[in-house]
Amino acid sequence: MTDTLIVLLSADGRAVLAWSAFDHAGQVVAHDGSGIAPAPASRRTIAIAPGTDVLSRRIDVPRGSGARARAALAYVLEDDLAGPVETVHVARGPTDASGQAVAAAVSRATLARWLETLTAAALVADAVVPDFVVPAAGSEPVAVSIGGRVVVALPDGTGFAAEDSWIDHVLPAAESGQPVRPAVMDAREFLNLAWARVRERAAPNLLQGEFAPASSAWLDGVAWRRTAVLAASLAVLFVVQQSVSAFQDRRAAAAAYAEAEAAARTALPADARLVNARAQIKARREALAARADDAFLAVSEALAAALAGSPGLSIDSLRFDAGRGAVTAVVAAADYAALDALKARLGQDGLAVEDGEARQAGATVLGEFSLSRR
Repeated sequence: MTDTLIVLLSADGRAVLAWSAFDHAGQVVAHDGSGIAPAPASRRTIAIAPGTDVLSRRIDVPRGSGARARAALAYVLEDDLAGPVETVHVARGPTDASGQAVAAAVSRATLARWLETLTAAALVADAVVPDFVVPAAGSEPVAVSIGGRVVVALPDGTGFAAEDSWIDHVLPAAESGQPVRPAVMDAREFLNLAWARVRERAAPNLLQGEFAPASSAWLDGVAWRRTAVLAASLAVLFVVQQSVSAFQDRRAAAAAYAEAEAAARTALPADARLVNARAQIKARREALAARADDAFLAVSEALAAALAGSPGLSIDSLRFDAGRGAVTAVVAAADYAALDALKARLGQDGLAVEDGEARQAGATVLGEFSLSRR
């Protein structure tokens, strides 16, 4: 399984234009410039949608959260919207120190169509972001020509996109007064640039509110400072994993009911007397689940405490192996010394720590640890 799959949708959003699969360090492990070849399984999938259908503005973030706050965002943007507020879906990016954020608005029907396009390609997105967030604008606007459209990133974090035929009418001017000329990129170059940008988590993920996925993969890499927040996040991850596992187990059991007795003899301890296969397997699973839950909570509490006391570290990914009672964590740090210090702290907190792969990823070092109770 690859780490991140980034999918570029076509200018009309009705087809996959191209995709690239990346490892933890941002190296391309697979690429398809036609969008036809099946994409590999990945830990998370991010879709780059046509910004021609997305309005973005920098706004003062309304108080509150959830549906009411999103509804308030829609009315803040009402004067700029092409359709009635009720037909528009609004999402926003992270709030900055000034209390502002980039808000993005798109027709609900359009966003639903993009998700249908991904479903038709056997893909489920953890995030959908507009294409104009990919170029990184500094003090000057940046423009890129890609896939029949020009995407423009503005210094305030907003942007827009337009068809190539509108290029002379929409390009902003630089400080020199001359129009910004777009750099021409192919899909592979654009997706490479996209990987670097999505790692920053500065873009508004359109999959919020009613469109939010069950997966929390878009949140990977956020530095968790507070122990309580980290512990809660780990618990949610564990519950999601167990729910998926339970669903898969039920589906498999229904499909293989005729072989239940043979399966039971495999699943139960060797000395167990087989009386009621279904009841015995259920009891066995509940016992294993209780043991796994206890192991997970013990390891997550120790991990949470260690990270809370280690500023500058962040979780890149997590996996839980219920069979082993072990959590595999990939941690991002400034250097190898910080990873060594974390390992020592985890050992002091009563965990058995096994080193995995450690590698340089740009200015960051990623270290993998397998953690279990002693």
